This record gives sequence, C-alpha cells and structure tokens, in this order.
Amino acid sequence: MVPTPNPWGLPERTHRLLRGWGVASVAVFVGAGSHAVLTGHLPHPLILGLCWSLSGMLCVLLAGLRLPRLSTGLGVLGSQAGLHILLTLAGHGGVGTGAVAVHAGHHGAAALGSVQPAASADAVHQLSPLMVAVHALAAVLTILAIRRGDAALAGLLRAVRLGLRRLLTLPGPVPTPAPRPRPLILSCPAVLVSRIRPGTVDTRGPPLALPA
Repeated sequence: MVPTPNPWGLPERTHRLLRGWGVASVAVFVGAGSHAVLTGHLPHPLILGLCWSLSGMLCVLLAGLRLPRLSTGLGVLGSQAGLHILLTLAGHGGVGTGAVAVHAGHHGAAALGSVQPAASADAVHQLSPLMVAVHALAAVLTILAIRRGDAALAGLLRAVRLGLRRLLTLPGPVPTPAPRPRPLILSCPAVLVSRIRPGTVDTRGPPLALPA
C-alpha cells in the first residue's frame, strides 16, 4: 500500500499513526456535535472515549490506502457510524426536567424516574431522514475540513521552514574582485634591444635583399 502524501517528511509508520488518529478525532467530535444539535446535549464521555479508540485504530489502518481521499472518506464514515451504533446500543438520549425528553427518530429516549418499554425504545432508535441528513452533512463537512486542514498545515510547514532557513543561515563572505596583476616582461623585442644596445642584432630570419 502507498501511504498518503507526507509533507512533514515523517517516517511512514509515524505519519500513518498521526494521520489516523487525527482523522478519527475530527470525525468523532464533529459527529458528537451533530448529536448535540439534535438532542440538546453531548454524549456520555465514556461513549466518546470508546468510539474514539475504535475509530483511531480503524483510521490508522485506512491511512495506508493508495487513494488519500478514499482513506479519509472511509475513516470519517466508519467513525461516525460507530458513534451512532454505540449511542444506539447504550440508549443514550436526552433528559428532560421533570418530564420525558423524547427525541423522535434519533438515538434514544429517556425519562426521569421512569423506564420506557422496550418496544418504544426500539421505535425511537430507528433511523429518520433528518438524522441521516445531519450525519451525512457532518461527514461531508468533516472530510472538507480535513482536506483544507492538510493544505493549511502543508503551507504552514513550508512557511516555517523558509523562515527558519533565513534566520539560521549565516551570512557568508562577500566575494570582492581582486586587483589584476600586471604581466611581467620576461623578454624584450629585438627592436627595443637594438635601441638600448646598438650593434648587430641576430633576428634569426632570412637575409635582407640588397638594393640593386
């Protein structure tokens, strides 16, 4: 399996671990927020902890898929589906003040000082179009938030690296052009020698033609 893009340069195992738990955390707590919107209160912390643990292991396994979008989508859907199942099995519902707090079509119903019949509890645990729509919207928003977060973190990392590189780079010596030395004259032309020392100069050439 090919891991998801790793802009942080981390080892593959570490990246999959952080990626999986990050996706699970966002998915579970966004799902808990959608539950709170419908019921008026947050789920029990023990249910959230159990769902977060199971979702984290699932998302870590999915983090190694070839397609990052598919990995993220399956992780979000699995996490929020697991949260809904746990809430349904626990009969988690709202609590009214001196009355029955009925949440039609959601995770459960409870009453202060009374126990609802099993048939009534099963009826309110059924999926309703409203709950399906809310969970679907929460899943879409979660996937978009994770994708935007990946791009934002990658951009932040590039900015931090560029800033640290400029701060930690010591200024090097500025090269200055050296003065060009004048060439030394090691041999003088024959004409110059003849002017300095008059006499016969061997030019080592063919003899000059005598005038007629």
